[in-house]
Amino acid sequence: IGAIVSAMAAVLAFWKRKGEVTKQKTEKMDINGSVTLIVSLVLILYGFSILPDLLSIPFIALGLIVMALFYRVEIKTLNPVLDINLFKHNKVFVCTLIAILCLYCATFAPNFLLSLYLQYNAGFSPKTAGAILVVQPIMMAILAPFSGRISDKIEPVKVALWGMAVTCLALILFALLSEDSSLWYILTGLIILGIGFGLFASPITNAVMSSIDKKSFGVAAGLVAALRHSGQAISMAIVMILFAALCLLN
Repeated sequence: IGAIVSAMAAVLAFWKRKGEVTKQKTEKMDINGSVTLIVSLVLILYGFSILPDLLSIPFIALGLIVMALFYRVEIKTLNPVLDINLFKHNKVFVCTLIAILCLYCATFAPNFLLSLYLQYNAGFSPKTAGAILVVQPIMMAILAPFSGRISDKIEPVKVALWGMAVTCLALILFALLSEDSSLWYILTGLIILGIGFGLFASPITNAVMSSIDKKSFGVAAGLVAALRHSGQAISMAIVMILFAALCLLN
């Protein structure tokens, strides 16, 4: 299903963009930068995905080395796939991207742990556990359009900060979760988490896009997606390391 949706999105994008000039005629594709970036991200994310296996260490290390090579390539390229100057001279852009990475690092693993809690501690079936967890994205979907409109009138960073604060409240509730916690307690935490995400997602994207020129919108959107998935991978890597450490201690 995902492949079909992706293919449809690609067809629509090419169809809608047909006839439009997105680059100057003198601008060439940055092949070297694209290849090194892809290789570095694949190595790093794969390394995180197989943690705590010791084999992950050389993959992550090699990925970081290739990332350093990517930086060296980009600063010497006339038309880089990723303009390094965006990070050097734009603090708002850098800080908002860090916020995205941190939020997904902090919130992805709790959903995974809640799924295990609902099944093995509360005794729910996988289907029921999934239905309970979907409360969070539903709340996010309801609130996100309104927070996006609010961020058009108020500074989007401020709205996103409120979203992060609400998200922290939800994480505190989940940290205090015990074996005797009721379903209503979990649902309350999921609703608050969904509200936090709803207040964060649209405004932070607005903040990222508002901090750069239109010509860099595509790069910024790609970075937002990459950091979101990287944060999720890092979040799960931390959980796997903790699980391995607990197994060794026991």
